[in-house]
Amino acid sequence: MAEIHTATVLSSEPAGPGFHMVVAEAHAPFGALPGQWGAFHTDIPNPEKPGQTLRRAWSFAEIGETRFRLFVATVGPATHWLAARNPGDALPFTGPWGSRFRLDDGVGPVGFFAAGSGISPIGAMVDS
Repeated sequence: MAEIHTATVLSSEPAGPGFHMVVAEAHAPFGALPGQWGAFHTDIPNPEKPGQTLRRAWSFAEIGETRFRLFVATVGPATHWLAARNPGDALPFTGPWGSRFRLDDGVGPVGFFAAGSGISPIGAMVDS
């Protein structure tokens, strides 16, 4: 099983109709890079796996050594759970998962396209 990291929610606020922005600080560096995501553990019982809770993947919209930002479309129980976190709440997660975003030296202009909450990792990729 992957190591479970813990972050503390710093802020949680609406980011437009049906969207929410959560900023959190991990208790230690966790090595995330642009294009990667975390699997966040809710406290919602998983109806398909008795004794376990729901986990959901969210792309990191912004990543620092320990601080990250999540941009979430609030559409289901887990996304509403995340949107309801308050400053000071614990936010357990595993990761980073997935391949990082990288361009080889000398690559020409690059365009990005995303819609809805899929835009979430684009800012971190552009910054990299």
